Amino acid sequence: MKRVILAIACMFLIAACGTPQTVEVGDQKYLGGNDGVIVSFEPIGVEEDGVETIYDDEIIRLEVVLKNKGEHEVAADTVDLKLLGPAQALFEDVAAWEISNAGVIDSVSEFNTEGGEEIVTFSTDGRYVNPITGFTDLQWFVNYAYDYRTEAIVSDVCFKEDLTDTRVCTVEEIKNIEVSGAPIQVTSVEEDTAGRAVPVLVFEISNVAGGDVTLQGEEFNNRFGTVAYSIDEADRWECKSGGRINEARLIDGKATIRCKLKEALPGGELSTKEVKFTLDYAYQDIVQQTLRVKESSS
Repeated sequence: MKRVILAIACMFLIAACGTPQTVEVGDQKYLGGNDGVIVSFEPIGVEEDGVETIYDDEIIRLEVVLKNKGEHEVAADTVDLKLLGPAQALFEDVAAWEISNAGVIDSVSEFNTEGGEEIVTFSTDGRYVNPITGFTDLQWFVNYAYDYRTEAIVSDVCFKEDLTDTRVCTVEEIKNIEVSGAPIQVTSVEEDTAGRAVPVLVFEISNVAGGDVTLQGEEFNNRFGTVAYSIDEADRWECKSGGRINEARLIDGKATIRCKLKEALPGGELSTKEVKFTLDYAYQDIVQQTLRVKESSS
């Protein structure tokens, strides 16, 4: 009788829970995501009708918070911020119109899923000195630029000399990839061939965060973006994008990079290997905040 009851209980458990799921914990190389450094204004005044508001006899405290929401650590003094919008002559005692981060901003990680942050202060006691009748709305902007990195790992690159051999792995297919959290993403990797025993990896990359991108140390271009790239065992691969070596130009936010093995595989080669691909770049974005300044009664 006990066996019958136990069997019925097991049947109910299976029906309730469905097919058992296999969950792999702790084996992710990256958390992923589409963000790098995110900047937002700290409250400036009291919110009225959805607008931050102060009176013209009050001080203006201008601060922004920098949050690193990607998986690349940001070094000190590498996020450049510029306060833009109203003419500087309309204010007194704004301490800085251009400033950089003071310390390291930690990346997102398994143990710090929110990432690091830092508050940057442009002004603690600034004042608007232009005469006001009624009120005026000031449109503040902070333009910010920073160096960043995207890493991608292709887990199952197939090194196969004899393409008729169906064992172990497949050459001509879309590959599994893991990509670090960053504003430039590797969206897909396809393995192909460039003749017998010459593997080719085709990387598709995309600017997914909507900002501007360029090579580190260079000016931003509003017509296209540019990134530098590298691959594991670079001496074995020849990588090009639109004929350019070591850099790719993003048109409409996208680019293709082809990496071809320089020498054909030796006879009988049949193996798989993990390959790491890296993008380095400077990234730029802008945030906006409206501040309403009211005429005081005095």
